[in-house]
Amino acid sequence: MSQQDLPTLFYSGKSNSAVPIISESELQTITAEPWLEISKKGLQLEGLNFDRHGQLYLLDVFEGNIFKVNPETKEIKRPFVSHKANPAAIKIHKDGRLFICYLGDFKSTGGIFAATENGDNLQDIIEDLSTTYCIDDMVFDSKGGFYFTDFRGYSTN
Repeated sequence: MSQQDLPTLFYSGKSNSAVPIISESELQTITAEPWLEISKKGLQLEGLNFDRHGQLYLLDVFEGNIFKVNPETKEIKRPFVSHKANPAAIKIHKDGRLFICYLGDFKSTGGIFAATENGDNLQDIIEDLSTTYCIDDMVFDSKGGFYFTDFRGYSTN
């Protein structure tokens, strides 16, 4: 599907306002279409993130595969496999390093490590032994710091 063929939403009538809060009967929808098949296996894919060159990074939680996709050619590469158990998110730092959150065993391990796009120069950012969190996702702030989510617990604790 070329960029010109992508469906778009057009707001008109009651939905054409600064705050389009309308009844469901006027909500627009677009049906998603398959774009790319990473694997024939039922992988749990997460962490979609684009680098500054438009390359898409994503990962497979349970096998640890890190994928890199060229959106124009749909070429899929697997630059490396996570050395930590159950990676859950991949973010790209402004210096180009990949920061990977991993769930570990969901109880006593988990953390964040950084690597180059090929999996070299591994650096533990938050190590297994230094945290009581099960780190699922993260976001960078404008100054290079970051925030992360804890997979354990409930919204009230």
